[in-house]
Amino acid sequence: MKRLPWKYVAGLMDGEGCIKLNLRKKKKDDGSIIFYPQIGIELTLTESSKHVIDMLHNSYGGKVYRREYPNANWKPTYTWRLYAKTEVRAFCQNLFKHTFIKNEQMKLAIWCIDNLKTGLAVETAKVLKEELKLQKGGPHRLSEKAQDKILAML
Repeated sequence: MKRLPWKYVAGLMDGEGCIKLNLRKKKKDDGSIIFYPQIGIELTLTESSKHVIDMLHNSYGGKVYRREYPNANWKPTYTWRLYAKTEVRAFCQNLFKHTFIKNEQMKLAIWCIDNLKTGLAVETAKVLKEELKLQKGGPHRLSEKAQDKILAML
């Protein structure tokens, strides 16, 4: 199966993709809670475009999930998910220069993977989650400002 061009994948990500942040909670010995950020990529398409999902899966790894809906008029969808740090980082590194809408989110994702190696305090984790959410609403919000804000809290 051939590999999709980066510019095509960038268009898919800008239109149908999502950069997600999961915060894994861990309780320390002293009873305090810290969070470990897990950045992921998700892209969902309808059944008629499953071959594109398969190409992404074969080219970049990750997992594919199928979802059916109770409404008979709705087509099933397929979601491709990528959550391994090295795979997400490589994917974002190659893709962010071709995206318009998800550009700053991808830069923030790369920064998080490179710089947030230890657990985060509750307040810092909330700020990180909020900054990523704000970038979804205003895609040209600079990732550098989010980085500075998070670094100040560390």
